[in-house]
Amino acid sequence: MKILVIDDEKSVRELLVDILHDYEVTAIKDGGEGLMTYINDEPDLTIIDLGLPDMSGQDVCREINRLNPIAPVIILTGSLDNVDNFVTVRKPFVVSKLRGLIEEMLCVT
Repeated sequence: MKILVIDDEKSVRELLVDILHDYEVTAIKDGGEGLMTYINDEPDLTIIDLGLPDMSGQDVCREINRLNPIAPVIILTGSLDNVDNFVTVRKPFVVSKLRGLIEEMLCVT
């Protein structure tokens, strides 16, 4: 299974790559490049930081949703913003809970 991580914080990208070592993970630092990677790679799950510098995580999510309305997306955020129609996980997150959510969304048993 392929997972795309889009987060401008290097430490978060590295942590996610580390905890998702059983999957094929591509980690990107900005929304524009992340969106192009999504289009080219068609990942099974995308994890997006809400606060990206070049293109908001919400805009990336909307574009992914336009391309594939059933694409599984998890939004990571350190803010109180609520993002309609997407699964939102607050930073700092509990690794085991995030991993469980990912497995649930990918239907991994």
